[in-house]
Amino acid sequence: PGEAAGIAIAIALVGGIGTSLYLLWPMIKRLSALPKETVQNKSAAAVKIGILGAAKIAPMAVIYPCRKLENATIAGVAARSYQKAKDFAKKYGIEKIYGSYEEIIEDDEIDAVYIPSPNGYHAYWAIRA
Repeated sequence: PGEAAGIAIAIALVGGIGTSLYLLWPMIKRLSALPKETVQNKSAAAVKIGILGAAKIAPMAVIYPCRKLENATIAGVAARSYQKAKDFAKKYGIEKIYGSYEEIIEDDEIDAVYIPSPNGYHAYWAIRA
């Protein structure tokens, strides 16, 4: 994968082990400098990212940047309740909705996860993923 996909994976992995937004900010800033238009034709080899939680930081940290990348895409979302995941998916145009965090991490089509939960849960879900 290209550098941009590597950055998306790094955000997913670094965020998943409890790193604060402060430490992620340089990567997020770099992603925000990407072209403003949305990539319509994603690569068949695009990294498929799942989001574990409908947190307010997810759009800025991973959804909007992935829209500008050819080789990274948001493949699904799970939340503490199915309805919350469904509402979040509708708002941000995410096609696949999962009924639980376990369901999304067990999906073989998900290549990486972004974990926008409170820091105390990052390690647990990163290890599970």
